[in-house]
Amino acid sequence: EGLSQSMAKELLNSPAHFMARYGPEAVPFFPTAAMKQGTAVHCRVLEPEVFAQTYMSKDDKPKEPTVAELKVQLDAAGTEYPKSAKKGDLEALLWPDGKPAEKREALASDIWREVHGAADALRTHDITGHWFDPGQQDYRKMNEVSCMRTSDLGQLLKGRFDRIQIEDGVVKVLDLKTTVDASPRQFQRTAANLHYDLQAAWYTFLAEGAFPGLPVEFYFIAVERKAPHGISVFKASEALLNSGRAKQ
Repeated sequence: EGLSQSMAKELLNSPAHFMARYGPEAVPFFPTAAMKQGTAVHCRVLEPEVFAQTYMSKDDKPKEPTVAELKVQLDAAGTEYPKSAKKGDLEALLWPDGKPAEKREALASDIWREVHGAADALRTHDITGHWFDPGQQDYRKMNEVSCMRTSDLGQLLKGRFDRIQIEDGVVKVLDLKTTVDASPRQFQRTAANLHYDLQAAWYTFLAEGAFPGLPVEFYFIAVERKAPHGISVFKASEALLNSGRAKQ
């Protein structure tokens, strides 16, 4: 339940846009290739313990066994089969409960390298290297944190922080963005086009409710998808937050 900042962005366009995306007759949304790569980077950085269980390189994807290889496996298991059996019949004998399915998402070799390259860049950066160091105490506990808070108008708001970093009594909300160009000029354009001011104000409001009495700072961390994986860190200014609050 609750209204997310992504939903609010659609409302900024119009109620019709909101219903088209989130209404009962909404057309299913399918992420783009760039979005899928961004999700993989998030998993690699924020959920390192599950990355290997979720993704694999297509280069490492097991090849389909040949008829001869299936027969070798059946012979080793002591299972009899007709000499003229076809591949489907052999697979049914070898896996009577169904052929094991590979549940991991296979990434193209170049995307696989880029995902790891972006994650490595974040962990060797002068600023983000400390923030995204999995050796920190409770590192995983402070990643992908869901939060809800009721607004002054009685609307239940929700959000999920990429990471919460508490340093010297300051709550730092870290939002990771994968991008083509992390330069300040380009990111400023992207922030304006995608209502990043609303997101910064939204998450700051949620964090202030979750950590009452502590100052909150919001940071965008932009990392380029392709080598050399340039990184920029942007702290949300009060002017940006006020702009987002007006939309909120």
